[in-house]
Order: sequence, then C-alpha cells, then structure tokens
Amino acid sequence: MHPALRLSRLSALSQPYRAQALAAVQGRVLQYRLLNQEISRNCGTGNDVPESIVVGLAPLFYHGLDTAYIEPLRQLGDPSQIEGEVLEDEQTHSHAVARAIHSLNVMEHLFHCESLPGDAARDCWVRLYPWMRFLYELRDHLPIRWSGFAAESLESVFAPVLFHVLRRSQQDDARALLTEIERTPRFWVLIGAIWAGLIRLKDDRGLGLFAHVLLLDERHRVVTNSIPQWYHEFSEGAGGNKSVAELLTQQLRLACPKEPRPLTEDEVEMIEAATSRIFFHSARLDTELNKLLCEAGWVPALTRASIALARTHPLSQFRGFHSGEIPHRAFLCISHNWKTSPWAAEWIAEALKADFLVAFLMLVRTLRAVGLGDQHHELRQVFVPITVFIPRWLISYKVLKHLPKALEAARALDPVGCLGEGTEMLRRWRIFETQAKYMVERLEEYQLGTFPMNRACDNLDCGQILDRHQFKRCGGCQATFYCSRACQKNDWKLGHREGCAEGKEQRTHLSAFSLRDLEFIRYFLNMRRQLPGFRSSVAATQLSFVAVATDKHPSRLNARTSDATIHEALAEQYFLVDFTEFGQRGYRLQFASMLDDVEATQTRSVLGRYPDAIARVRQSRGKLVLGLVRLPCSCASASQPNPAVPMHVVNGQPQPQQPQHDCWNVFPLHCAKTELYDELYRVAELLPPLPRVSIGGELNYAIGEALEQYVDTVRALGNVVEETF
Repeated sequence: MHPALRLSRLSALSQPYRAQALAAVQGRVLQYRLLNQEISRNCGTGNDVPESIVVGLAPLFYHGLDTAYIEPLRQLGDPSQIEGEVLEDEQTHSHAVARAIHSLNVMEHLFHCESLPGDAARDCWVRLYPWMRFLYELRDHLPIRWSGFAAESLESVFAPVLFHVLRRSQQDDARALLTEIERTPRFWVLIGAIWAGLIRLKDDRGLGLFAHVLLLDERHRVVTNSIPQWYHEFSEGAGGNKSVAELLTQQLRLACPKEPRPLTEDEVEMIEAATSRIFFHSARLDTELNKLLCEAGWVPALTRASIALARTHPLSQFRGFHSGEIPHRAFLCISHNWKTSPWAAEWIAEALKADFLVAFLMLVRTLRAVGLGDQHHELRQVFVPITVFIPRWLISYKVLKHLPKALEAARALDPVGCLGEGTEMLRRWRIFETQAKYMVERLEEYQLGTFPMNRACDNLDCGQILDRHQFKRCGGCQATFYCSRACQKNDWKLGHREGCAEGKEQRTHLSAFSLRDLEFIRYFLNMRRQLPGFRSSVAATQLSFVAVATDKHPSRLNARTSDATIHEALAEQYFLVDFTEFGQRGYRLQFASMLDDVEATQTRSVLGRYPDAIARVRQSRGKLVLGLVRLPCSCASASQPNPAVPMHVVNGQPQPQQPQHDCWNVFPLHCAKTELYDELYRVAELLPPLPRVSIGGELNYAIGEALEQYVDTVRALGNVVEETF
C-alpha cells in the first residue's frame, strides 16, 4: 500500500471532513454518501472541493473498495439479498456494496487530481477493477436508493471513472498504472459491456467520455498490445460480433442529427470512437465481423457521419482536434476494407447510396481550407477511393445502379468550387466522371436490351445457338443453359450430374456477385463496341478476359494446326480490363501474351477445368468465343490467416497473421464471335517489327508490351475498330 493511502493520514484533514471521514471508517454509510455528494455534485460549479481535500480523503475511499468483501457477497447464492435500502442502524450485505459505489463515484475526481502519486493510483486500480466487475455482474440486484439518494446507472458511473483512470495512466509518474491495466484479466470484457450499456441508454455524455477509452491513435494510445489479442474479449462483453456491428451502427446514428446542424463535442467524440482502429482494423481481420457490419448498415451510417463532420467547420472549437482530422479519419474508415473485403461491391454500393461522393467533396474542401495542397499525403489518401477502389468495381451492376444519383448529388455541390479550378484534384475528378459515365451508359444499353446476346445450348449433342431469352437456367449450379427439357436430361446423363455440384461450389465463391452482376459482365464482354472498355492500364487486376482460340485463325502467326491444345496455343490473347487509369493516356489497348508471365500456368490449369465449354466453342465453327472472367473470391479462405505460416512474435507475444487475399475464381462466359480479332491482327501486322516471344516453337507473337511505344498507332487502331463496328 502506498503511504498516501494509509488511514492514519485522515487525521491530517481539516474539519468537518476529518470528522466525517473518521465516522465513515467505522462503517457509517451515511458519511460515505455525504462526502460523495459533496465532492461529486459541486464539481464544475465553482464550489469545488479543493484538490488537497480530495487527495486527503483517498485513504477512506480506498478503504471503501476493500476487495475482501467481494467473495463473501458472491457466495450468497441469492443476489436478491443485496437489494433494498441501506439503513444506518443495521449491518446488511448492502452496506459493503453502498460503500463501494460511493467510493467508485469519487474515484473519477480522485484520478483527476494531479497531486495523487502515480503508484497510489496504481494501488487504487488494483481494488477498483474487481469492484467494477462485481458490480456489473450484480447490476440487476443492487440497491438503487440510499436514504433518498438515487444512484446513477452503472454504465454512466463507470465511463468517467475509466476515462480518468486511463488519462491518469498517461502521466509520467503513473506509467506503472498503464502496465497494470494491460495485464488486468478480462479488462476488455468490462469495456465492451459498459460501451454496449451506454449505447442502449443513449447516454451521449457517457459515450463522449468513453470515446477516449477506445481511441487508439498515436496521441491517445492507451493499450500497446495488438488489437486482435483483446478484441474478442471486447466483443464478448458487448454481446458478440453481431451485437458489436448493430451497436456501432446505432452509435453512429445517435451521433448524427437529422437536421443539418453543427455537431456537439460529445457527438464528435462518439464518431471519433466509432472510427478508431479497434473497429475497422478488427473488421479487416475478422471476416464474420466484416460481413455483419455490412448487413447492419455501418457503411451508410459512417458516410452520413462523415458528411456531418465535414459540415461542422471549423473544428477548432473542439479541444485537441486539428481541423479536418476527424472527418479525414472517418472518410478513410469508410473505404478501409474496400481493397480486401469480399463484400467490397456491396459496401461501395451502400456508400454511394448514402452520398459518399458528397462526403468526398466536402472533405476535400475542408482539407484545402486548412492549407493542404494537391501533393499532400492526406489528400492523396482521400482520392484513392475514386481513383482505384470504385473504378475497380464499375463492372458491378449493384455499384453502377447508384452512380447516376450519386454523381447528380455531387454536381449539385459544385465540384469545381470544392476541388479548385485547374488543380490536379479536379483533373482526377473529371477522369472519374468519365469512367462512371461510360459504364453507366453501358448499363443503360444493357437494361434496354437493344444488343442481342446469343447463347449455345450446354448439351453437347445439341449446341444450338439462339437468343439468350430462349434458354432455361439449371436450378442447381445456375451456370448452364438448355434450349429444351430434353437437352437438360441428356446433358445430366452425359456428366452434368458431377459438374452441377462443382457449379454450386463455384456459386459460393461468387456470392459477392449476383446473377445480374454476372450477366452484365457477360454483356460487357459481348458488346460489338467493346473496344473502349479495353482502354486500360497494364496494372489491371479486377477483371480479366481471356479469348480462347480453338480454330486456326487466318491472321494468327505460326499457328500450325486447327486443333491446338490447351498446352500449346490455345490461350491466344489476354485482355486486361480495368478503369483506374481510363483516359489518362489516350486510347490504349494493352496486349499481353498469356504465356509471358506467371498467369500462363494458372490460366492453362483453369482452361483444363472446362473441357465441355471448349468443346462447345469448337462446335460453334467460329460463332462463339470463350471468355474467362476472373473475380475475387468471397469464401472464408480469402480473408483468413494461413495456419501453415508461423506467427510473427513481438515482445514475446504472437502476432496474428495478415489475411490472405490471393483467392480468385475463374468461370467461363460464352461470347458471340465478332470480327474484332481480325481487325486487331490486321493492324498489328502493319506495325514495325517488335520483340517476339517464342514458346517452344508453338507460339510466336508480334504483339506485346512494346505496343505502348506506339500510342498514336494504338489510337488509330481504336478509331479503325470503332468505324468498323
């Protein structure tokens, strides 16, 4: 025990505090209550009890938190024996509980005192935490009144106490307290339980104070261990991952007023806590939490919170916050998981529906107002969603569906005024608008149904090519189509019984994509005017299209036979489709030999999985080509750590692995044959000699990355093909 906490120090107090303290030591709960009222109710009124008196009373309240009473109370068997009012003339089990709660109320102010020695604060924590846990366990059986004094809710009491304990632990003379907190067993279970209780009580002040407990940035760090080591305890205390997702969304909605007014300090702190790394970093590592946040509506709630923060300008009125810092953090939190989440398309669609583009423009305007220039790293981070993440998902129907209204709302905010006339930021915005407009037009064409899309019957004995509306889809795998019931039965006998099970598994991998998404992708690849879609960068990864040649092509160089196999010259071209750099370098069409890089082996193995699809293409006699579309997988293995990889150890503690994100799914799409390839080869033959790639004498291409040297020629190629079709 620290000397400052010895009961003998009470004799040094001035009257009347000395008499009250000595009476309280003898067990009189009334004196605890009066001292609690004196210290707590006068706080902030100008009649505050002097700090020297509060620190002088520390031994009394330390004595009131004697943990020796906890175990006998826990062994009562019937917690209802603690209920009832506390009477001064009799000893009951409620006396120990009442003394502890009064002492707990005062601890908020005691930990706020600068003159309290750091080691004394650590000793107080050793007693404080067990009582907090015990009181929370018995919260339904506590005496709620003591001689007319109504106690606050436990959550509202615990929040400020924890805040000031952690605040105290950051002082130079109290570092040992921080170590004690980190080592306290199941500390974060209590944290999660208190946080959930404050949200259910809609306690704005308590949540505002409690926000600091959850802040984990460089200036407010209170826990040094890595987040995943204790997040599972936090989730347990809050009621599980589903409860965390729902409560977090509820907290964001509580913090955002319906009317367009500036936010209060408590509301800003609530949003700040919701955007701390405890949540979005845990969601990145936990696939289940990631999905539950998506289902709970976290993204649209956070988007609206970002708009409300950007509207509250300037933010200098909030103590300790730099203007633009909080909306910047909230905005980045929205898009933090878009790169790795298998539900990225769903999250982006929800964000666009909640005016994500408006939040983007308002944030840029705020950051520019505080003096950040075009090349500042924070502004560069802000532009990543519209230069990388959203363009990668412009192939998704659910994303494109919300783009027109999102763009209209953004234009109403005056992008030129927000981004600045003639700036690099405005140029990037214009590129994004061009990307979005182009793909929205493709979606409108698809919805009008003006472009005929043919299919081939998946029964190999039939293979009839008709309009897609004349086919019925297999109800199992939902990937094969038949022109009649007889063809379906025949194909089932020929082997689709086994293929259907594999198709169902494939649908699980593609759960992030609806059937409408896949149909739109097929339409996009099937368009006769598809060349503008290939104006792209070589860094594309989101959508790839492999044109498979199964018949001898008149313009193909050195193709020896008409029955080329998968292991020879089957993979003719590899088209990369992405819109992240659309329009920045004129009209670009990037060619790459499938056998030029590591994709070759992967693609050949994929093609080997679809012998029936290849056979149908051969039977079509040039009327069909086979497209292979590679899309990110939404299975658990795409975001779960690999158990075969040893865990990294830091300071003797095993660190969780980063999730794996290299799981992809490739599936075939039959596309109508066009003359596009003839035109490409015809123009390519007119180019000067280029470096050739020879693969075992079977394949000799004059088309490669060197095409980038001939930008003007490629632009002319685009014009030729557009005029042709």
